[in-house]
Amino acid sequence: MLIEVACSSSDDGSLNPEAGAGDLEQKAALQTPDGGKPPLSTKEKPPQGPEDRAAAEFAAILAQDVRPARIADILKEISAAPHPAGSAANAGLSRYLVQLFQELGYQVEEQHYEVLLPYPVETELEMVEPFAFAAALREPALSGDFDTTESAVHPPFLAYGADAEFQAAVIYANYGRIEDYRELSELGISVKGKIVLVRRGVIDAAAKSGLAESAGALGMVVYADPAEDGFPRGEVAPRGKYRPEGGASRGSTLRLALRAGDPGTPEQPSRARAEHLSYDQMETLCQIPSLSISAADAKPILESMKGPAVPTGWQGALPLTYHLGGKEVLLSLKVKCDYRLRKVTNVVALWPGLERSDERVLVGSHRDAWGHGAIAAGTGTAVMMEVARVLAERARAGSPPKRTLVFASWDASTFGGLGAAEWAEQERATLMAEAVAYIDLGNGVFGNTFRSRGTPSLATALGEVINSLSLGKLSSSTLEFHGAQSPDALAFQGHLCIPILNLEFGGSEGLRGSKYDTFRAAERFVDPGFKNCATLARIAAALVSRLALAPWIPYDFRRSGTAIAVATRQLAKRRPELDLSEFTELSLQIRTAGQRLDRARRTAALKLPPSNTVGALNKRLLAAERLLGLEGGNPLRPWYRHLLTAPDPDRSPAVELFPSLEDALRAADQDGAQREATRITTALRRFATHLEALALSFEGLVAPTKSSDDS
Repeated sequence: MLIEVACSSSDDGSLNPEAGAGDLEQKAALQTPDGGKPPLSTKEKPPQGPEDRAAAEFAAILAQDVRPARIADILKEISAAPHPAGSAANAGLSRYLVQLFQELGYQVEEQHYEVLLPYPVETELEMVEPFAFAAALREPALSGDFDTTESAVHPPFLAYGADAEFQAAVIYANYGRIEDYRELSELGISVKGKIVLVRRGVIDAAAKSGLAESAGALGMVVYADPAEDGFPRGEVAPRGKYRPEGGASRGSTLRLALRAGDPGTPEQPSRARAEHLSYDQMETLCQIPSLSISAADAKPILESMKGPAVPTGWQGALPLTYHLGGKEVLLSLKVKCDYRLRKVTNVVALWPGLERSDERVLVGSHRDAWGHGAIAAGTGTAVMMEVARVLAERARAGSPPKRTLVFASWDASTFGGLGAAEWAEQERATLMAEAVAYIDLGNGVFGNTFRSRGTPSLATALGEVINSLSLGKLSSSTLEFHGAQSPDALAFQGHLCIPILNLEFGGSEGLRGSKYDTFRAAERFVDPGFKNCATLARIAAALVSRLALAPWIPYDFRRSGTAIAVATRQLAKRRPELDLSEFTELSLQIRTAGQRLDRARRTAALKLPPSNTVGALNKRLLAAERLLGLEGGNPLRPWYRHLLTAPDPDRSPAVELFPSLEDALRAADQDGAQREATRITTALRRFATHLEALALSFEGLVAPTKSSDDS
């Protein structure tokens, strides 16, 4: 259950308050339980207590310390060479970041794991009929960008697919969504025993491969249609930020909807000598071969396909009429990967909190990349390091954080969030007890639209921070149900029920995951002057400072109640046979308790009670989000414990609401659905009761005391 805040930036890097305001306001009004003004408006009353106000003012000052040139310098260093997970180059970057953190004064350690990583050995795609054609499966170098001549970059591939070699006819299946296969079936076209050709986008490679396998396909080929991020959108590389016809992407088919992390070590960190499952026991591996190709490689195949013309909405942007295909095109597909355990390294840096060292604010970004990774991974890491720098310099100047700061550079994220998940499993007990929030910067900057997706209880803190900065105003805030948009965040929100926020500047994904994701592309076309990187660093630095300095953990649980109400309405619309009245009643109870709690918490900040009282109440605030976890997790996906959200298996990275209930309904298990509805109701009631008790405790702090004359 996540909120999304969106606005665009102008050429000078400031936020544009006009972008999409009408659409967002309309969407917010439709999704608000009372149909009125959106409860997630960022125009909140300011913090009231002197310490709270000081924390907000400090955060605004801190944000001015950000230096775009410093971000550029670090980005240039970390994108100098290809550095996929498990490579010597990526290990070298971990040592570089360790040195940077140590120079800033952080306590740093490297955490090593041995995880299953496949590297491509042989990938071949040939058209045998109606004529011979061999796909290049390589991205050509671009004039003016020396980094694109790099031969060390893996050819385009999709990790964790099955090894195979065979020939089969090909069927075009649009995006490879469940509704696309349904439409093919209605047209009398079966993909059983065929290779499906699908275009990139809408759902991720893992969802595409899972649906292709379920439909009976022998293999899947994903191509980058220009309609998504190519020439119809604007200038392509090397003259712009969009994907050229010869560009392809790399990715992973690891089934994160089941769980994140190493496929062979569920629920435990994959340290050296850890016991691993056998391949046939690894439920997150794809069982069919998959391959990623460019539009240039797909074009001769599409031109040769016959059969019916594609349905409305299935036509891509290549200059030809798309057909569904039949038996006229025969493809030969070969995929062979080197599957082995490879060493990966997380870099974890810590600055102990001065007063509440047992409360931790986590900040992370992944380091590994498919190639040079300047845009995907590089911008996020460079922004994170700048946030770490400005906070460290302020701490050394006499303004240390009250809560402990933890900065993490994750490894093996591109393969499926492996580094973050292994660390979360290793540190489970500590994180469950101490983690205030996880701020994810891994998506970085790849456009001009600022977006935040995260846990609703953090929305107010983010809105207050942005309003305190000289960045313009957000157009609106709307409740959305998006996936975390970063595999690294899944372990924190879905597995450990820790509040998260993904912060990014989004846009075209045309160069991400390709050979053309270089420093030159980032500097010239994606973020000239690194102004959006600097803006993202300012927002992140101010938010982290706010979370680290505020006397009370600044959760706002009335937003949680609103989010639960919206989720309930959406579920009821899809499943009208369900009686969700208790969900609705409890969402109102949670929202009311959250409103009381927020009011009393802000008033209590006017005059703080003794430190031990503050600490005890903060621990109860911190524990509240954990109550949204189901004991034993989701029966069909036990790694996911959060009762409100998990990745949708058929539509990832989109989320599924009340996933344990939806899973039972999908399996036509009525008894199971009733059990899950009861479990969810019990957990929501426990959450509401906890918030009401907390509200009473805070109201007791601010209640006027009677004098002796009054007694």
